Amino acid sequence: MSTNTFNAPGEIKPSNEFDIEKFHQWFRANSENVPEQLPAVKQFSGGASNLTFSIDYGNDQSYIMRTSPPGYKAASAHDMGRESTIMSSIKDHFPYVPKIYGFCDDEAVIGRDFFIMEYLKGFIPSTRIPESLNWNSDDMQKLNLAFIDRLVDLHQMDYKSCGLDSINKGSGYLQRQVRGWSGRYQKARTWNVPSCKRLMKWLEDNIPKEEYLCLIHNDYRLDNVVINPKDSSDIIGILDWELSTIGDALSDVGTLLTYWIEAKDPRLFKTMSKQPSHMAGMLTREEIIDYYSSKMGIKSDNWIFYQVFGAFKLIVIAQQIYYRNVISALVNQKQVEINSPIEADADLVLLRWEDDLGKKAFWHSSAHLLAQALVQLYPKAKLTIGPPIEQGFYYDVDFGGEGPSENDFSKIEALMLENARKGSDFELYM
Repeated sequence: MSTNTFNAPGEIKPSNEFDIEKFHQWFRANSENVPEQLPAVKQFSGGASNLTFSIDYGNDQSYIMRTSPPGYKAASAHDMGRESTIMSSIKDHFPYVPKIYGFCDDEAVIGRDFFIMEYLKGFIPSTRIPESLNWNSDDMQKLNLAFIDRLVDLHQMDYKSCGLDSINKGSGYLQRQVRGWSGRYQKARTWNVPSCKRLMKWLEDNIPKEEYLCLIHNDYRLDNVVINPKDSSDIIGILDWELSTIGDALSDVGTLLTYWIEAKDPRLFKTMSKQPSHMAGMLTREEIIDYYSSKMGIKSDNWIFYQVFGAFKLIVIAQQIYYRNVISALVNQKQVEINSPIEADADLVLLRWEDDLGKKAFWHSSAHLLAQALVQLYPKAKLTIGPPIEQGFYYDVDFGGEGPSENDFSKIEALMLENARKGSDFELYM
């Protein structure tokens, strides 16, 4: 991460706060040369998955914490242990990975898993390169070529010598990926988006027969690299290894190309760009394919598959974020479910957790989950009412003398989470 004002962190969002003193005690007990005084902790903005914090002890001694968002997470998501293990495993073979200083899976420390890594001194390019750097088109081209060269270095690295053969699921990577992403879309699909059946069928029917298995980053973008501000060709580090795995090299390029907005693209595309790929001197998507192919010695006549699949993954991610964050909606000032059809022109307001009515809908569903779990565990229980309240929810229940004790609360919560993962529908009653 950057130590200058180009990518400066800000204050921690209230919903992401943690016990700094507990963290500090853990870090001092599990790492060397950690100062006695508490660190200053700030949060980096951006990102739709894991959270990133700066841990600053002063005197040029700073670190980065990576952790998952607080609260519920899917079983395979936000795996801090896996990400830090992969980074540590390849550090000696691929020097662009930040050094790992420690991993903690004790939730008593900050309430969730986290790892501490090296704070890289450079800057992360966003939509535009800072004018103060005075980079011209030649500098931008050097950056672009170095960016692709580092991906080639990664793909040519012998992952088996790094001890990563254990995460290799063997051939059939693309088949597994297409079916997996199709399944994720179907689970996150809401009434107001297309079925994508034809697209998913096309992907299934056009999977390339040949695979180029290697360690892939799986989210390789310019805004995931740290650059030396004095030399555009000097990429200091590569960040965000959460999705890295043993997979098809060309799928990594396909993902890269999905985010690559070039100078001749429509204006609408440029407004969505999060990296300076459209600036003078940067390669086009076609030029990236040619340069990468020549460096890797790979020739493929099916690049369209990788580009379409990359775009489909972006569609799924956007839909998952929508599905995860939008709890309810107001249609003409009336609260409805997110799967309620809109059959005429209307004023629409999407409600999230930050909105009072969004919280109310969430707590209402939570009350139903509680009632469902109680009936499963205590079949003789008689339910009465279970409304949402200002700070949560409750349910009035007559257990007939066979009610739970405090020791049973964790069992009830676990069953609620299990039922939630099954995707039960709860309708809003007004």
